[in-house]
Amino acid sequence: MEHFRKRLGTYYGGMVTDTSGVTIRDEEIAREILDHLAIQTEPQSINEIWSVVKAKFEITDRNRTVVLLNSLALDHYLMSDTKKRYSFRFPLIQRWWMMAQGLEG
Repeated sequence: MEHFRKRLGTYYGGMVTDTSGVTIRDEEIAREILDHLAIQTEPQSINEIWSVVKAKFEITDRNRTVVLLNSLALDHYLMSDTKKRYSFRFPLIQRWWMMAQGLEG
Protein backbone atom coordinates (compact mmCIF):
# COMPACT_ATOMS: atom_id res chain seq x y z
CA MET A 1 0.00 0.00 0.00
CA GLU A 2 3.03 2.26 0.13
CA HIS A 3 2.24 3.33 -3.43
CA PHE A 4 -0.59 5.47 -2.01
CA ARG A 5 2.03 7.70 -0.41
CA LYS A 6 4.66 7.54 -3.15
CA ARG A 7 2.32 8.44 -5.98
CA LEU A 8 1.41 11.78 -4.38
CA GLY A 9 4.75 13.19 -5.53
CA THR A 10 4.09 12.05 -9.09
CA TYR A 11 0.49 13.15 -9.50
CA TYR A 12 0.37 16.17 -7.19
CA GLY A 13 3.38 18.11 -8.42
CA GLY A 14 1.75 21.52 -8.79
CA MET A 15 2.94 24.41 -6.67
CA VAL A 16 1.52 27.42 -4.92
CA THR A 17 3.30 30.34 -3.26
CA ASP A 18 2.25 31.19 0.26
CA THR A 19 1.79 34.68 1.67
CA SER A 20 5.47 34.89 2.68
CA GLY A 21 6.76 33.83 -0.75
CA VAL A 22 7.51 30.20 0.12
CA THR A 23 6.65 27.65 -2.58
CA ILE A 24 4.51 24.74 -1.42
CA ARG A 25 3.95 21.62 -3.50
CA ASP A 26 0.43 20.32 -3.92
CA GLU A 27 1.81 17.00 -2.66
CA GLU A 28 2.38 18.59 0.77
CA ILE A 29 -1.13 20.01 0.90
CA ALA A 30 -2.67 16.71 -0.26
CA ARG A 31 -0.68 14.85 2.39
CA GLU A 32 -1.93 17.25 5.08
CA ILE A 33 -5.51 16.71 3.92
CA LEU A 34 -5.08 12.93 4.02
CA ASP A 35 -3.40 13.09 7.44
CA HIS A 36 -6.31 15.11 8.78
CA LEU A 37 -8.97 12.86 7.31
CA ALA A 38 -7.18 9.70 8.45
CA ILE A 39 -7.83 10.53 12.10
CA GLN A 40 -11.43 11.67 11.66
CA THR A 41 -14.37 9.46 12.53
CA GLU A 42 -16.87 11.59 10.63
CA PRO A 43 -16.74 13.06 7.11
CA GLN A 44 -15.36 16.61 7.00
CA SER A 45 -16.76 19.60 5.13
CA ILE A 46 -14.70 21.59 2.68
CA ASN A 47 -14.58 24.44 5.20
CA GLU A 48 -13.36 22.14 7.98
CA ILE A 49 -10.60 20.85 5.72
CA TRP A 50 -9.79 24.35 4.48
CA SER A 51 -9.33 25.45 8.12
CA VAL A 52 -6.78 22.69 8.65
CA VAL A 53 -4.92 23.61 5.45
CA LYS A 54 -4.86 27.32 6.39
CA ALA A 55 -3.55 26.49 9.86
CA LYS A 56 -0.65 24.50 8.38
CA PHE A 57 0.19 26.61 5.32
CA GLU A 58 0.01 30.35 4.82
CA ILE A 59 -2.09 30.17 1.68
CA THR A 60 -5.20 32.12 0.74
CA ASP A 61 -6.53 30.17 -2.26
CA ARG A 62 -9.41 28.07 -0.89
CA ASN A 63 -10.18 26.89 -4.41
CA ARG A 64 -6.84 25.06 -4.57
CA THR A 65 -8.00 22.93 -1.63
CA VAL A 66 -11.30 22.25 -3.40
CA VAL A 67 -9.43 21.18 -6.55
CA LEU A 68 -7.15 18.90 -4.51
CA LEU A 69 -10.13 17.34 -2.75
CA ASN A 70 -11.75 16.63 -6.11
CA SER A 71 -8.51 15.15 -7.43
CA LEU A 72 -8.08 12.96 -4.35
CA ALA A 73 -11.64 11.73 -4.83
CA LEU A 74 -11.06 10.99 -8.52
CA ASP A 75 -7.90 9.08 -7.55
CA HIS A 76 -9.95 6.98 -5.10
CA TYR A 77 -8.27 8.22 -1.94
CA LEU A 78 -11.43 10.02 -0.84
CA MET A 79 -15.14 10.12 -1.43
CA SER A 80 -17.70 12.81 -0.77
CA ASP A 81 -21.28 12.53 0.34
CA THR A 82 -24.27 14.53 -0.87
CA LYS A 83 -23.30 17.41 1.45
CA LYS A 84 -19.76 17.53 -0.03
CA ARG A 85 -18.20 16.16 3.15
CA TYR A 86 -15.07 14.13 2.54
CA SER A 87 -13.71 10.95 4.05
CA PHE A 88 -11.43 8.13 2.98
CA ARG A 89 -13.05 5.94 0.33
CA PHE A 90 -11.81 2.71 1.92
CA PRO A 91 -11.55 2.21 5.71
CA LEU A 92 -8.61 -0.17 5.20
CA ILE A 93 -6.62 2.56 3.42
CA GLN A 94 -7.60 5.05 6.12
CA ARG A 95 -6.28 2.75 8.87
CA TRP A 96 -3.14 2.00 6.89
CA TRP A 97 -2.53 5.73 6.23
CA MET A 98 -2.89 6.50 9.92
CA MET A 99 -0.37 3.80 10.88
CA ALA A 100 2.06 4.54 8.02
CA GLN A 101 2.07 8.25 8.84
CA GLY A 102 2.38 7.65 12.59
CA LEU A 103 -0.89 9.43 13.36
CA GLU A 104 -3.08 8.91 16.38
CA GLY A 105 -6.84 8.89 16.13
